[in-house]
Amino acid sequence: MKSKYLVLFMSVVLIAFMLPFQSFAQAPDTLDVPFMIDNNPLGAINKFILGDTTVTGERNNINRVYRLGRGNIYMFDSRMDVYFPLNLIAEDDDPANPTSPPVLARGILADGSAPGVLVRVYKGDATFKNLYFMSIRPDQSPAGWTTAIQLQADSAKTFVDHCVFDGWTSSINKNCIRPSVTVTNCVFRNGIQPTSWFGGNGGFYSNTTPTDSVILVNNTFFNCGSYFFVPNREICNYVRIDHNTIFTNHVNIFYAPYVSNAFYSNNIFYGVTAMGQRQVEIDGGWFDWDGELSAIFSIDTIAADVATREGITEADRIVHVENNAYFWPQQMVDFWANADTLTAPQWINARTQAMLDDDANYPGLLVANNLNVDPGFNAAMMSQVDSVMKYVIKLRDGTQTDYRHYFYAGPGVPLFPPTWPLPEDLTYSNTDLMTAGSDGLPLGDLNWYPDKKAQWEALQVGVELEGNESLPVDFSLSQNFPNPFNPVTSIKFGLKKAEQVKLAVYNMLGQKVRTLVDKKQQAGYHTVSWNGLNDAGTKLSSGIYYYRLETDSFSATKKMLLLK
Repeated sequence: MKSKYLVLFMSVVLIAFMLPFQSFAQAPDTLDVPFMIDNNPLGAINKFILGDTTVTGERNNINRVYRLGRGNIYMFDSRMDVYFPLNLIAEDDDPANPTSPPVLARGILADGSAPGVLVRVYKGDATFKNLYFMSIRPDQSPAGWTTAIQLQADSAKTFVDHCVFDGWTSSINKNCIRPSVTVTNCVFRNGIQPTSWFGGNGGFYSNTTPTDSVILVNNTFFNCGSYFFVPNREICNYVRIDHNTIFTNHVNIFYAPYVSNAFYSNNIFYGVTAMGQRQVEIDGGWFDWDGELSAIFSIDTIAADVATREGITEADRIVHVENNAYFWPQQMVDFWANADTLTAPQWINARTQAMLDDDANYPGLLVANNLNVDPGFNAAMMSQVDSVMKYVIKLRDGTQTDYRHYFYAGPGVPLFPPTWPLPEDLTYSNTDLMTAGSDGLPLGDLNWYPDKKAQWEALQVGVELEGNESLPVDFSLSQNFPNPFNPVTSIKFGLKKAEQVKLAVYNMLGQKVRTLVDKKQQAGYHTVSWNGLNDAGTKLSSGIYYYRLETDSFSATKKMLLLK
């Protein structure tokens, strides 16, 4: 029987957003970046960061953190090509005195052009935190194909946290082999391309090369044209898409047929694929592939050459889609129904459903606890749906030739510089969704509910919400970290008094494979590591395992996932 699976994304990873570890001798330091040099803002950021070298061309400090000033605008005069680990940050906002994050913008050059790409990372890990990437130019116009961050470094790690991407054709674009990308607490808004309604992706977009891992947690994708997560027709070995709010787009939000070890949970998908699909588009694979209808959840059997190269079989794949909400507003449903040439998108298409129904060949696929319900967004957001539909109808009848559609503060308010705080509000009124998460928390991006976000963060590290007592107020068993894991994970438990403790690991058949603790232990918190070996010292196969804590007065069981 397929069973529910919960992976808690731990805040230890969040801490890594600020300063990812670099194996260099130099200690990290922080350097403030001016927004103008010699009274000229154009290109100051490029000159300062790229010019931070010795007389012989080496970086002054390979581990340097470059800090931008809140409220400043940094104008790029060209693409910044980076051949070193890049840490580009700003301080957190002050809620009592909100100030715009530093705006990274496309400066207008003497010939009237502007850079199409802001940052391209060729070598090393990269961190971006508390930044506002703005594609709209100071003269209020966008260019053609624009990209905020382009990843070119093979096997590198990229962390993007608390950033806004506004008006981009592609926000985070990968053109390298086996990177790891983590994106949290970001907003992707107004994603556009002036000559194509398939432009305007956010989250993560890949070329057709392998990806190691992608984590997208607590992000908002708002009023964009195309995709949220695209590893393309290649392998992505670990995916976690959790607590994101997706509010309207034109086409499919996922293009991820070959994901493995993938977990889509606690998300809201609202008003996606607003364009509907014409038969010629279905036949031509515009949205999905192989003549299949576009769907929110759509996967396929991994191509034989990719599966052989990766050493993976369909029986090895784990793909779970749980505790999500999806809904199409009535304006969209009516538009598709009244247009004889259009077919509505689906939650799950026929090919994917056939795989789900075939437990023998695809035992690791699970779709459970998903809700087709209206979140109940406020009137301002619903008026934006009306605006989107007017725009889409004009695109379909050919009267809309400029593929730009913005949401901003109101009539007469300029797009540049951006309004801060952001004018959209994606809280909702459906009380059932407020506790529908696999963690008992609201579905969607928890940044719209700061108190719930604080609870979520506490859950990630097993913090006692009741207080900071030195001894536990009760017995407890925390989720292991990391999870999924390979090769080692840690399990934390709390004892409010000294007791005999048994902590053991069991396989899916309920057979005990490893005893971790079997002795009396004192009151307090205890942490035990497990390296994936059984009691005989043999490496266990990948899959779901249970760990169970038993004392004289308490018992609890949790799941964990061991990867190859």
